[in-house]
Amino acid sequence: MRLFLLGLVFLLAAAPAAAQEIPGADTLGAAGRRDGRAAADRRGVGGYMVAGFVGGALTGFFTPLALGTDDRSKAGTLAVGGLATATAAASQGGGGEVRLPPELEWRIRERERPYWQAFRAEYAERVRERRRGAVLRGGAVGVAAGLGGLVVLLLLDSPLR
Repeated sequence: MRLFLLGLVFLLAAAPAAAQEIPGADTLGAAGRRDGRAAADRRGVGGYMVAGFVGGALTGFFTPLALGTDDRSKAGTLAVGGLATATAAASQGGGGEVRLPPELEWRIRERERPYWQAFRAEYAERVRERRRGAVLRGGAVGVAAGLGGLVVLLLLDSPLR
């Protein structure tokens, strides 16, 4: 038991020494995360919003058509299922590889290793968050627009006119 406790004390005493290999690594990491987040916030994600809008608009337009029982609504159900799957996949589009623009890559490589590792990790995470958010916001607006378009078309063909 004493040997176990002695070994545990040795490991606990050695752990801080290993963590202090690079002076200021924690400070460098925090600076890298802060700068990576700021750089990611400047990156455009408009294309992801457009993709979400298109998928949402088509889904919003075809979903009501899929609620019937005739052959047309069965085709509509397949279309809605495909569009919903595509929209869900697009909302995960932020999960792909995020590459740093070359000018950022060169700039951060001049810094210490803890800085650029933290920068890259935070940049990639924030870009993925922003992409997902853009797809979901675009999809929500698209669904509303698609449903609104369908309602307008149905009212134009309404016998109540």
